[in-house]
Amino acid sequence: MIEDILRPLVSERFLSDERYREGHLRVINALPSRRVLGLHTPKMKQVAKTFSKEAGIEYIARFEQAAPDALAYEETVIWGFLINLQKCSLEQRLTMLERYVPVLDNWAVCDAFCANAKWMQRADKGVLWSFLLRRFASTREFEVRFAVVASMCYFIDEKWLQQLFEQIDKIDFSIITSQYRSVKGRPERPQMGVVQGASPYYVRMGVAWLLATALAKFPDATRAYVHSSSLPDDVIKLYEDTLAKEWKIFCWDLDQFIWACDPFVSMLTDGCNETGKDISEGGAIHNNYGVTSVGMGSAVDTLFNIKKLVFDEKKYNLLELNEERKN
Repeated sequence: MIEDILRPLVSERFLSDERYREGHLRVINALPSRRVLGLHTPKMKQVAKTFSKEAGIEYIARFEQAAPDALAYEETVIWGFLINLQKCSLEQRLTMLERYVPVLDNWAVCDAFCANAKWMQRADKGVLWSFLLRRFASTREFEVRFAVVASMCYFIDEKWLQQLFEQIDKIDFSIITSQYRSVKGRPERPQMGVVQGASPYYVRMGVAWLLATALAKFPDATRAYVHSSSLPDDVIKLYEDTLAKEWKIFCWDLDQFIWACDPFVSMLTDGCNETGKDISEGGAIHNNYGVTSVGMGSAVDTLFNIKKLVFDEKKYNLLELNEERKN
């Protein structure tokens, strides 16, 4: 539909570097029938903004009238971005989504829309939740994932958390259909329509992601829910694997972090002078290097003296004390 506009925007590296192109396609993992042109998200956002300023609603109408299978991956992403960019009522936007969500057949399209749907933060949450409940009840993989990811982005708060957990617990994974096949091992080539996990894989992964996000914000409530939930064992395992992966990345980042040298702190720390090593290089006998509260004692003493002299004994006021400080 707009492929002629998009093709000149494809990066040269995607076109010329086979390894890079294969990596791009493996990450997206679009179905075999879905063309992938090779645009990056910033370019797609730029196109959507341009279309939105020109005639966004007309482009949306053209996408709605097109045969879903005829659209390239990038066209489905831009369609979603256009919906997010429209200045319209919630009712009008949800009407657009009624036509858009059934077209979703890929995690990246779904998640790109949800991550950029900032209007959901300001929307009537009751109306929006009713809309998402109908997606939760769908038997199509990416309609359910849409509900899961949108809820993760905009409904993990004190008011909605328990309702969200109750709805997650009602998901019947056995009735959700998927166009992806489950296989063991890495597929020979990208875009073969396969996943390495139980079907519906992308719903299961979405739920695990939601739980990991909820844990960061509401750890006690999330642990209590996971402990008592009726979620399948493999979903709980995906959740635990997600946490383990995030922790591993965090620890790796700490290992790779290069601390700045601090000669002043080293001079005042036992061991550094004796070994000739900075505290950042392990010179201290007792190494507490990282966030170092140098000056904390002086700050506490200063605040105590201000309290005593100005507020308790009233010997000076703050202006007089400030003049003394200047002199």
